Amino acid sequence: MAHSNLRIYISTQEGFPLSTHRHQIAWDRVLEAAKINPFFDKKVKALEGDVEKKEMMLDYIWTGVSQLRGEVVNKACLMFSSVYSIPGSNHTSDEIKDIVKWLVDTGAFSNGGLDIEGRTYDKQQPFCHPVIKLLINNQWFGKKGEGVRFINAFQNMPIALIALVVTALECAIRSYSTGSKSSPDFTESAFRARWLFYHAKLQHLEEKSPKWMKKMQSELFQAILWVTSINV
Repeated sequence: MAHSNLRIYISTQEGFPLSTHRHQIAWDRVLEAAKINPFFDKKVKALEGDVEKKEMMLDYIWTGVSQLRGEVVNKACLMFSSVYSIPGSNHTSDEIKDIVKWLVDTGAFSNGGLDIEGRTYDKQQPFCHPVIKLLINNQWFGKKGEGVRFINAFQNMPIALIALVVTALECAIRSYSTGSKSSPDFTESAFRARWLFYHAKLQHLEEKSPKWMKKMQSELFQAILWVTSINV
């Protein structure tokens, strides 16, 4: 249960928590689980006096962080070639580098109305590219996904979740930054700053355009519910 709680926390609250805080973050998830499971609560109390076993448990729970992020970025890598036509059958290595640079520098890859060949996108539709919905659906709303089992945590698409998905998409796109495929490095050191950037951008939209933002999140959530036939 604590392992699942951590995965939900990473998905919906803090996509790239500092690893230096891992034991406290993991322990908080353990305490959450203990509140709703009396049997687990007894085990937790027994562990409190055994520092070595407690740390071993917390380190195991923390593996859920890299596991979840790995799942998300791997799905992003599988999707983005067809979505962004990278590498594509007609693109040279230099053309791929130019496309990747434009997508990342402008942030166009996450916007609605994207036309890569024409180098245009709809600036009035940030974070509205259809691949965002597709990736959220595939990762969290499969038959046994956390979004299905813990629907309340995903209600109306938390901005932390959108930020995590967009950061994973950027990582997948950047894997072609040299013009050919390389392994994605979706780690804290490489992408925490990018998650914070997108999270702050979403917060800014939330503050400056609250009605638009609320509508965007609600429509995204409802679209996923419709696809997955979930009733809330």
